[in-house]
Amino acid sequence: MADKSKLGIGQDAANLREIRNGAEIRAVSAWKLTGTRSNPTTGYGRIANNEVDIAQVAAAATPTTQDGRSAGDSPYNNWLNPNQQPLFTIYPQHVGVYLGDGLANGEAGNGPLLQIKRLIAEHSLLRIESTAMGVVTKTPLWQLPPGVEISGQQTDSAVYLETHGPMHPVGLMRLPKDTAFAEQKDVVKLLLQFDKDLVAQLQSNTGAFAGSFPPAGAVIAVVLYGHAEFRVGARAQ
Repeated sequence: MADKSKLGIGQDAANLREIRNGAEIRAVSAWKLTGTRSNPTTGYGRIANNEVDIAQVAAAATPTTQDGRSAGDSPYNNWLNPNQQPLFTIYPQHVGVYLGDGLANGEAGNGPLLQIKRLIAEHSLLRIESTAMGVVTKTPLWQLPPGVEISGQQTDSAVYLETHGPMHPVGLMRLPKDTAFAEQKDVVKLLLQFDKDLVAQLQSNTGAFAGSFPPAGAVIAVVLYGHAEFRVGARAQ
């Protein structure tokens, strides 16, 4: 067998090769907020006891593909079944949080865009846990990078501005070594915990917090980066 060190294979890549049917994974769980901001089922009104389980909301998201699958086929969830269990075994190594642009949209008559994203980042906490591992991490949201980069470049000054993303992880926070969520076994929770004063403000539906989210809604997403072990089959043609 060839010496992996002489082949220039990094440790992560070498470990990945030891996993049967292994591949890199970007596991996305997102809370899509729609309608009136204070709506008790689709907006900030959903926050109960000052927290929301992003995994629970994502696992209940309606699939958007046409192949009849019941879970893991939504831009708001690509790895959890309706019971918040992984559809495949995942070994997450890094985590990031994405706060969508729709969160900051101001309403007519309320002046400049409201910096709701900044308020959420400064007054929230992310807690990740599972049935097998217990609490994996607990960290203030403001110190978590988004985990995605949506960037743009001017391809032709006379024609258009090209945007692209997410392209790659950006300065992610590393999770504890050997973190793993087992396929169809572990129940995963991605708890976004809010300061109670912020919750009162978000749900007030007065002043700058009144009105509705943009028609397409707004998202708060947790992104886990790492390796996954898939059940891969093949069929001879």
